[in-house]
Amino acid sequence: MILMRGMDSKEKTVVIVGVQRGGTSMVAGVARELGVNLGKNLGNNHEDPEFLSKDLDKIRNVIASRNQSFDVWGWKMPHSSEYLLELLADVRNPFVIVVVRNLLAMTESQMKRSEARFENAFKFSLSRLVQVSSMIPHLTCPTLLVNYEDALSKPQKLIDEMSSFLHLDPTADQITRAVDMINPDVGYRRVSAE
Repeated sequence: MILMRGMDSKEKTVVIVGVQRGGTSMVAGVARELGVNLGKNLGNNHEDPEFLSKDLDKIRNVIASRNQSFDVWGWKMPHSSEYLLELLADVRNPFVIVVVRNLLAMTESQMKRSEARFENAFKFSLSRLVQVSSMIPHLTCPTLLVNYEDALSKPQKLIDEMSSFLHLDPTADQITRAVDMINPDVGYRRVSAE
């Protein structure tokens, strides 16, 4: 679902946020297969190590450097939702994608990944979901909400919505590779170029 669609521009920055274990890696993999540069040395979860820091001055320096180097670029980091509103003035033509997943599914995924007890995993996922949802009304830039479960059942719909939202015209090969990224049975996966 598109909340706000921006104008097409030669320059844009794609920011993918959500709750950890909430589908942001899948959406980032799709974006990368559609041709969006989300950085290098990203691994299976498509997170740029330069955005792991919560030091906003460091992140601003990375943003300035990437703006000089790339017309279209972006990053995926679930916890960026904590400080994204503070950074928006530094982000050139931001297009924000917020991924939302069922709370219990995120909790179960947290438990499998970290061996956390249900209470702790649930509390963590819930608090992160509240934080992300409190950010959304304050975004003044183009914003796309992605329903993770809907994307799994209708992969082509996700590809179409992301392509339209980001003003991309992917090739048939890019679309096929992007659809291949939407497979919960496989889990984390690298993009085809890697």
